[in-house]
Amino acid sequence: MPYEFWSAAAAIGTFIVIAATAIAAIIQLRHLRANNELNAVLAVFGKKETPSMQHHFSYVRNEFSTKMKEPSFRSGFREAHIDRAKHPEMYVIDFYDQIGQFVLNGLVSERSILMQEAYLITAFWDLLKPAIAIMRRDGGDYYLGFEFIASRANVFVESLKHKPLITFGRTPIQDPWLEIDRQF
Repeated sequence: MPYEFWSAAAAIGTFIVIAATAIAAIIQLRHLRANNELNAVLAVFGKKETPSMQHHFSYVRNEFSTKMKEPSFRSGFREAHIDRAKHPEMYVIDFYDQIGQFVLNGLVSERSILMQEAYLITAFWDLLKPAIAIMRRDGGDYYLGFEFIASRANVFVESLKHKPLITFGRTPIQDPWLEIDRQF
């Protein structure tokens, strides 16, 4: 066989090896990105489950609205450095702002966050936006990450009203306490 044939065969073989290597590298990069995203999501939501953060979430749900009625409490949002001992809701605001920043910067996928947290994001945004409005009185764009993820969560929740997120054969669930609980 002529030299040109073997040369062409070697070039084709080299191309196949390089193409296979490139495909394997792309697959590895996808797995690596998925693994990194999983670690980021686990770290963020692991932080959320700590006792101190759960205390802050509980405070926002149960006490924050009442505290907002006090002018001295609201004035704390106008300070350059908000005292977190007096304003523990700032930990929740920061938490959701960080998540929003992660999504905005492509560090985690929006779907990964919203599938797990959309309803809570919208609920906490509704509770906390009066505080953010006070902080923004000077024209600053504070907590845009929180606002962004809340906006995306609202769209996500609204879309679920029209189409289920996941379709599969559902098993009917019986509620044995329904009739008893209706009495209360």
